[in-house]
Amino acid sequence: MRTVAKAQRSSAPGGGETPPSRRGRTGARSEAAASVRPQESSPESPAVAVTNVRMLQVDEGLYALRVGEIAGTLGEIAGMAVPAAQISAPFAEDGNAVEIVASFPRRGPWLAKEGGTAILRSPPGGGLVIVTVYGGAEPTGELSLDLQRLDGPGSGTPAAQTGARATGGPAAAATEARDIPTEILLHIERAGDRLFPGRGWVGALGRRMRIEAFSIRPLERLAPADIEMKGFLPNNGETPWVLGGTLCGTAAAGCR
Repeated sequence: MRTVAKAQRSSAPGGGETPPSRRGRTGARSEAAASVRPQESSPESPAVAVTNVRMLQVDEGLYALRVGEIAGTLGEIAGMAVPAAQISAPFAEDGNAVEIVASFPRRGPWLAKEGGTAILRSPPGGGLVIVTVYGGAEPTGELSLDLQRLDGPGSGTPAAQTGARATGGPAAAATEARDIPTEILLHIERAGDRLFPGRGWVGALGRRMRIEAFSIRPLERLAPADIEMKGFLPNNGETPWVLGGTLCGTAAAGCR
């Protein structure tokens, strides 16, 4: 014979025994925890170093910036050939930053070890251009830069020596307002001669066809002999200055 209290105590599990329901939940949690894989560490980023940085202040106008051969041993980092240089313009709040109009021998702002030439258009008031060299741990040494103005005062001379800046006044305003209509004759690779109005970009845009020769002729106020032009070639070459209306470059040699 036993009391109700004794019956309840005898039916309760022992002190060191875990109830079945609790054992099931605990075991499920343990198995779930055991099935979680440790988080994989992310791969290390390639070690690309900035080995040289040059900043240039450019007055208003059109310029040719020639970057000489970049010193250092040719190599590769994560598929990128180094050393390499990038030409860029800092952001301008008013949107009038220096524009990279064209570059040779590659398109875009990147230049390989052999260097190259970029054509820059600087807005009124001027702007800044930054040339950054990327490579490995090996220093690349001094960077050879040659900035020459292609229009206005001091054309064809180092821009650092001309010090030419746009000045105010009626004469300057009258000069800036003189847009003269022109027509441009292009000899395009595999397409022959094509005539374009001298506005904006001309050529076989998007078709990767070289301009092998060109000629510019003013339609008003100026005679063809009143203007001069030249073309930039691959490998930092350039044509002589020629008068307007004269063909610059040849279909054989190429003029881009």
